Amino acid sequence: MKIKECDKMTYRLDEISIRVKDDKQGFETINEIYEDIFNGKIPLIKNNKRKSYNNLIPLGNYENYRDDEYTFTVFADDLDTLFQIHKWINYGDIMEFEGSGSTIDQARKDARHQLAIYWGIERTFTNDFETIVPKYDSKDGKVYCYLYVGIKNRYRDYDSDY
Repeated sequence: MKIKECDKMTYRLDEISIRVKDDKQGFETINEIYEDIFNGKIPLIKNNKRKSYNNLIPLGNYENYRDDEYTFTVFADDLDTLFQIHKWINYGDIMEFEGSGSTIDQARKDARHQLAIYWGIERTFTNDFETIVPKYDSKDGKVYCYLYVGIKNRYRDYDSDY
C-alpha cells in the first residue's frame, strides 16, 4: 500500500548541476538537458507527471570556470533572476546575445556565434546565464537562446557588490 501512495506523489526539482568540458560533447550534453526539461523527462519546469508550472523557465548558469571545464546549473526561475539580469544589462555588467534556429542546438550555436562577433569584450566569467524559449512558446515557431555574459564594466567600482 505504501508503494502506491508513493506512486501518487508529485514532485519537481529546483535545479540540477553538471560539470562539463568546454567541447562538443559538453555542448551536446547541455542540449540534451534542455530537451529533457522541455519534454518533461527532467521535472524542472514541469512536475514528474508533466504538468507545467506557470511562469517557470529554465535558467542556466555557467560558473566555476577552470581550464577547459565549467559547472552548468540549470534551475527553475520564476522570472525574478531574469529581471535582475536585465538590470545588470542596463548597468553595463552583462551583455545579451540572441540566437535562433529550428532546434535547441541551432539556437545555442547561433547565440555563441553572436558572442564570437564581440571577441574583444572583456569577460568576467561570472554571471554567465542562458535561457531557451522553445518553439511552442515563440511567436514564429523558432527556438530562441538568450545568452547573458558577464563583462567588465569600466564605470563600476569592482570592490562593491552588484
